[in-house]
Amino acid sequence: MKTCPYCKEPVPEGSNTCPACAEPLAKSISPVPPASPLPPRKWKFLLQSFGLLVALAIGTVAIVILKENRFGPFATGTKNAAFLGTTFGMSPQEASRALQKEGARLVNYDVYRRLDGTHETNLFDYLYPSKEEESIHSDLFMPSIELFDSATEARFVFRKERLESVEIFFKCYTVTNALGLVESVKSNLLGVYRFSKKEDSQYVPGAYNLTYATGESSANMWVNLTDSNKLMINLFLMDSRSQEEQKKQLREREKNAFGPSQ
Repeated sequence: MKTCPYCKEPVPEGSNTCPACAEPLAKSISPVPPASPLPPRKWKFLLQSFGLLVALAIGTVAIVILKENRFGPFATGTKNAAFLGTTFGMSPQEASRALQKEGARLVNYDVYRRLDGTHETNLFDYLYPSKEEESIHSDLFMPSIELFDSATEARFVFRKERLESVEIFFKCYTVTNALGLVESVKSNLLGVYRFSKKEDSQYVPGAYNLTYATGESSANMWVNLTDSNKLMINLFLMDSRSQEEQKKQLREREKNAFGPSQ
């Protein structure tokens, strides 16, 4: 039953006139069919599709974050120890996280130069590489921290976003302090490396170089204590695989120096 629009009395469905007021009805009154609900299967399909899209979006964001920060399967670090918890092969992101655990950090060259307390800035001065070289090599710097009773700074060199070498510079305050530092560094190096040889400098009387090596990397320590006002102890660590790659590139460059062979 529906209602007459004139007298508001009930009107049977399909009537052409109102039985109460006899007014003609423009068209037969029929109930408006209700909207049919979606079948359960369609609801289930839509919910599953929506859930799949959400999971895909979350997964994509997670992969981007992991890749940008070199976590999990995107990590490139090896078991070949470098310096202060870093390992050769690490990406800049991984090396930075490793250093943070030791109370140190990595910054770019411009930031490093602006920091107060950096004492070996002049040793890190270098010409900025060309665009081609910059795409292969990049440098980051560790500002001064206290290590072996010395203010210690370092330069981390990355090749194709993987740690290739570390240059470490120690600030010695007195000759006694420097001698103690040399022994401490030597003792720690022997926990990882094998001592190879000691070479006296041909150019600086009294200065010498100590060489250490493993199957995966090498360490060279330069010691110059001849001038008490300018004591210098530097340590250079390098991945052996990178050394071999550089030697190979050098041989190829020399081979092609004067054009391809006939």
